[in-house]
Amino acid sequence: MNKLAGGLKAPNGLPRLILFSGNHCSLCDVAKTELEAIRQKIPFELSTFNIHSDQGDLQQVKRWRRLYKYDIPVLHMEGVGRIMKHRIDRTKLEEILNSWTGPVDQTEQTKRLNPVIPPKNH
Repeated sequence: MNKLAGGLKAPNGLPRLILFSGNHCSLCDVAKTELEAIRQKIPFELSTFNIHSDQGDLQQVKRWRRLYKYDIPVLHMEGVGRIMKHRIDRTKLEEILNSWTGPVDQTEQTKRLNPVIPPKNH
């Protein structure tokens, strides 16, 4: 499946991951194998986006190719953005998936990514 990263919602309420990959990419093949193994334990939706494709929305392909040409595989999570690149860390991804509470709005996402840290009392 060749989808854009963002705006994808799994109809079954599962977390949606997007794997940015390319042609002749052995690390991408390893990442796909790792993701399938993790998906056996923790369900999630997975789309792939080939940054070397010559089909579909070529503007989007060029955009993602420019961004990730030296970093594939790259894994995005809907509502979060990039969560991994180069390799899939099973332990970390399982923690992320187990703590996933569903899609969030932009304000909530900003709070999660930039939490307010109270000042220390001296």
